[in-house]
Amino acid sequence: MQELAKNYDEYTNIFYVALYTGMRIGEILALSSDDIDIDNKIIHINKTLTKDKNDKTIVGKSTKTYSGTRDIPITELIINIFSDGANRQNETFFTSNNKIYFS
Repeated sequence: MQELAKNYDEYTNIFYVALYTGMRIGEILALSSDDIDIDNKIIHINKTLTKDKNDKTIVGKSTKTYSGTRDIPITELIINIFSDGANRQNETFFTSNNKIYFS
C-alpha cells in the first residue's frame, strides 16, 4: 500500500478498489452512483464493460456471468475514495448525472 501511495496517479484509486473488493476492472469502470450504497457500506455489482457488435466498449446490461451479480461489503478506505472523489472533479472518482467517471 505504501508503494501505491508513493507513486499516486490517476489509476491508483481504481487499483485500491480492485484490491480491496475483488472487483474486476470492467465492473469498476461500469459503476454508477446508484451502485454504491455508502450508508450500508455495500457496492451492488450488476453490470460490466463489454464490446458491442462494432467492437466499441460499452456498459453492458448485466455482469459477465449470472454469479457475477452480487453485493460486496466495502471498508472505510473504499468509502473515503468514493466520498472524496465525489467532492472533487479532478479526482479519479467523481459523480455527475448519477454516473461515476474516472479522470
